[in-house]
Amino acid sequence: MWTEVSTPAINSPNKMSALVVQAVNNIIEIHQKRLRMGLHTRIQAGIWLALFAISFLTMMVIGVQTGLQNKRHMIAILPLSLTFAVLVTLVLDLNQPQNGMIKVSQDGMVELSNTLNNK
Repeated sequence: MWTEVSTPAINSPNKMSALVVQAVNNIIEIHQKRLRMGLHTRIQAGIWLALFAISFLTMMVIGVQTGLQNKRHMIAILPLSLTFAVLVTLVLDLNQPQNGMIKVSQDGMVELSNTLNNK
C-alpha cells in the first residue's frame, strides 16, 4: 500500500498527494498500534499460574475426599471437573483472538469498508 501511494506522490508532489501520504501513514500507525496491543495485552503468567493452581488444588481435594470416604460422588465430581476444564479452555481461547474457537464478528469493519468504497 505504501509503494502505491509514495511513488505517485514522489513523481508529482502536490497538496492532495501529501494528504494521501499522511492518511496512509495514519493507517499504518493505527495498524501497528492494534498489533502491538494485541500482542501485549495477553493474560499474564501469574494469572495462568493461579488458575492452574486453583484447578489442581480443587481436584486434589476432591480426590482426597473421595479416598477418605471410600465412595465416589460422580454427581458432584463430573460437573465440577468439566466446569474447570471448560473454564481453562475458555480463558485460553479468549487469550488467542486470532486462532481461537470464539470469533469476534468483523461485520462493523466490513460495513465501514463498504461505506468508504461507495463514496
